[in-house]
Amino acid sequence: MLRSHYLDAVRAELSATYPLPQWPLHWSKFALTRSEQDFLLHETKFRDKWPTMMDADFAPPPSANAEQASSEATATWKAAEFGPCNGGRVLDLTGGSGVDSWAFEARGAQVTCCETDPYLAELLRWNGQSRHRTVHEGPAETFDGGHFDLVYADPSRRAVHGERLDWNDLGTPDPRLHLKTWLTWAPTVLLKLSPMVDRNAVARIFPTADLVVYVSRRREVKELLVRIPRGTPISPPKVLAVDVDAFGTEHYRILAEAAAVDVAPEIGAFLHDPDPVLRAAGAEEAWARQAGLQRAAPKMHLFTSQHGSSLPGGRHFAVESVHHSLPKDLGSASIVAKGFPERPEVLRKRWRLAESSERFLFALQSGNPGRKTFVVARRLTDSK
Repeated sequence: MLRSHYLDAVRAELSATYPLPQWPLHWSKFALTRSEQDFLLHETKFRDKWPTMMDADFAPPPSANAEQASSEATATWKAAEFGPCNGGRVLDLTGGSGVDSWAFEARGAQVTCCETDPYLAELLRWNGQSRHRTVHEGPAETFDGGHFDLVYADPSRRAVHGERLDWNDLGTPDPRLHLKTWLTWAPTVLLKLSPMVDRNAVARIFPTADLVVYVSRRREVKELLVRIPRGTPISPPKVLAVDVDAFGTEHYRILAEAAAVDVAPEIGAFLHDPDPVLRAAGAEEAWARQAGLQRAAPKMHLFTSQHGSSLPGGRHFAVESVHHSLPKDLGSASIVAKGFPERPEVLRKRWRLAESSERFLFALQSGNPGRKTFVVARRLTDSK
């Protein structure tokens, strides 16, 4: 399905003659497989998402399937955190692009996966041939079962014609309908759900879950993982915020805990902008409490201090000036809007501000009626 050396020659010939968008017009000249075409056309995007896999003769899926697939970063972290090793058995009920199966196998697990799409099933066999992967071509609902150490499911959230399903739909196969059966096959079920699903909804829908993890990469929440063990439930489940690098190495993890955080009487010498994953997991108060921060305003997802902090989990800024109206001589700044009804790009156009990577304008609005505050600040560190 994938001939690496041949692709090198094809790439060299095409790139010397045609721009990338025109390459598909010349596929017939080279008798490329479907996977080889996807490899060449989307190589840059795929290498960003799967850096190690793309160097190992990985036959990639179509671009539409790749969008929903795990990144190498999240799959590697997931397998290290939850997967068995040294011959443990994993049932991947939603094989798809095969990224999660690849990560579990890299830890030494033996993987059986299910896939309804014949082409994706073919890719799963090709990419798993050296690891003796077993592929069940058919719906997860028709799988006969067996004995495994872990059942993993990433329900499809994409309709047949490519339109995205409602985010409240948990996808296919629906874990609510099949969880009881899955737990007879393995002592633990691990679900990957849309990161837009609220943690409180998770606890309500899956009352026997013992762990909920929001995983992020580059300040973007990528995955929501729900671990459900067989046996007596732990209520409520622990909730974690985790951030990883491109290869799945953990930058930080923060446990969501009840932690009262005071509101500052005024903006201090520093501002602290928590990563979105902390908000998703409900862990920003625990993060702020750990660093001794105060909220910049009631219910605002922004914190301030007089002492500064470099705690992983957010961006940190030194305050240069505070204003009650927009500074006229600012010229350039990145805009962060908190509580404003307009998005930063709308404000940028209205205020005619050039972009800046070091100077930031925090446009804050709080209270009823809304009180506006403008804070000019210099970036100190990111959370990574």
